[in-house]
Amino acid sequence: MSSETKQRHQRNQRDGLVGLADGPSVKKLPDFGQTSPVVVEARRQAIAETADASSMTVRFIIWRPKEILAPRGH
Repeated sequence: MSSETKQRHQRNQRDGLVGLADGPSVKKLPDFGQTSPVVVEARRQAIAETADASSMTVRFIIWRPKEILAPRGH
């Protein structure tokens, strides 16, 4: 049995038909790609701060996480 056939067989056993059809898409990717969870949390905090302030802009949501992370040394 060739190594490719063996890998396909293993993917079929592990993931079923989806594993055979598109093996790479079955792999678990991080929830936020390569973005650090610390940065994600800072962005969420910035968005939460704008919830009641309709005058806040996208520029604020980009700027604010930097301010949140600065004291932490990020």
